[in-house]
Parts: sequence; structure tokens; C-alpha cells
Amino acid sequence: MKSRWVRCKVLPGMFSNEWLVVIEDSGEQEIASFLVDRSFVQVTEQPRQQQPVIGKLLVDAGQAQTEGRVNVTLPVASGEVGRTVALPAGFLV
Repeated sequence: MKSRWVRCKVLPGMFSNEWLVVIEDSGEQEIASFLVDRSFVQVTEQPRQQQPVIGKLLVDAGQAQTEGRVNVTLPVASGEVGRTVALPAGFLV
């Protein structure tokens, strides 16, 4: 596995040391959302309630699969998908 970045939307978390991260598909349908320590996320501006910003989430990525997807391990488990999710390879930055 190799550390990579995934595009995401970022909102403030419940506590000052965390962000709410939302990973969406190209049609803006939510794939996963979860709270994560800020150290796993890069943003260029501070998100505000109800005003997400575009950011990058640090993940561990496996090899690209033949369908153009890659398995990534999230820093924490998401209730919707668990800890590992297959994303289009184009989501990695």
C-alpha cells in the first residue's frame, strides 16, 4: 500500500481537532462520510458550518484494478462502507 490523497469535501467537526470528510462520486452522490483527525486532511481555506470546502484526505491505496478502480484504506471506518472502499483511480491526486 502507498500513501495517496483523495479529493473530498470538508466541513467542521464536533471538536476543534477534527473535520467531517465527505467523499462523493462524480455525480456528487455521497460514497462515505466520517469524522477524522485534522492531521489526515489538507485544506486551502477553513470550512464553515453548511459551507464545505474542497480538500484532500490521506489514505493508503492499493494497486489499480482492471476496472479503473483502486482499493483505498480510510484513516477511520465509515459507517456506510467500513474502512476499505473501491474508488475510481481518478479520485487519487
